[in-house]
Amino acid sequence: MQPTVPPANLIKRLKKGELLFSEGERSSSMYLVTSGAIRLFMRKGSSNVEVDTVRSGQILGELAFLDGNPRSLSGEALTPCELVEISGATFLETLAKAPEWLKILLKTVVGRLRTADARLRQLEAANQGIDYNFKPGGTGKRIFYQYLSWHEFMKVCAAIQLEALRAGKSDVEGVEVFVQNITLYAHSVFGVPSSKVDCSIEILENMNLATRFSEKTQQKARFKEIPFLDRLIRYLIEENRLEPSKRHQISERGLAIMKMIAPVIPQLPVNPTTGSVTVNLIEVSQSVVAAQPGEKGFRPDDVMELIQVGFMGPLQANSATEVLSTLIPTAFLDQIRFLEPVFAIHALNLQKSKVS
Repeated sequence: MQPTVPPANLIKRLKKGELLFSEGERSSSMYLVTSGAIRLFMRKGSSNVEVDTVRSGQILGELAFLDGNPRSLSGEALTPCELVEISGATFLETLAKAPEWLKILLKTVVGRLRTADARLRQLEAANQGIDYNFKPGGTGKRIFYQYLSWHEFMKVCAAIQLEALRAGKSDVEGVEVFVQNITLYAHSVFGVPSSKVDCSIEILENMNLATRFSEKTQQKARFKEIPFLDRLIRYLIEENRLEPSKRHQISERGLAIMKMIAPVIPQLPVNPTTGSVTVNLIEVSQSVVAAQPGEKGFRPDDVMELIQVGFMGPLQANSATEVLSTLIPTAFLDQIRFLEPVFAIHALNLQKSKVS
């Protein structure tokens, strides 16, 4: 018997990042995912708590559909998705025929009802963070809910290393691994939700450390610098051990200035005694302005936060066109790369905390 093809108006297609439904909405349909993945999340304070990831062959939205209550979760496409929308009329019409998706539905309802309360309590704790820079009323910190934490990102990096060591194929461009195996280790061994694995790999892609591609029906990823991931994990671990006031925290502007300085470093002579180079900040700023129309450059005073955290030496102002500072090339350039995922995680948390 040929499988029944649903009417065209029951097929729903979503782009990556598009909402399928929002928490609090009234429900008139449930959905069978035929391709792609949907993340389910709920509001908690000013941010979101990840609940589950629904993939091809699974049904979602069934609880609100069956009991008529508002949706308790929001659903967002993690990838381009195609879904079959199952309306109330369709459900009643086909109920007596007991199709396969109904069997999946019943199993899904029973499993979720049994584990929902305990799972949500675990997720609430897992998505809790502390902002030590928040000081209204002299409290010194605030509790907030975050989408992706340093710890989860580190666990994904560790899963990548594990899979690269276990079954990675090395070539001149890097190490090639199966994304599903990374997800398996990160989720099953380290407890990181699948949606966060996807976002972590995306951060590494934006850092030019990873490239995802499809081979037949499998998704793979090529990682360029597996040893760097180990150094990155060690850096994040050491930062986490420090008192909050002693961490290498700089502003987004500070990181931008570091990136302006970075290109001139290879051209500078290294002091054989100290291993440092001397940078003329006025010259760097002027070259940036000349090379990038519309860029305002920076003032020597703007690097004070970099000096305070030890990335650069004290300023030496010799003239209006020469203000010098020293830095250790390798440490300075490494610090830029270490900070990039920290800022990316922060930006992701801000994005996910916005009310859809």
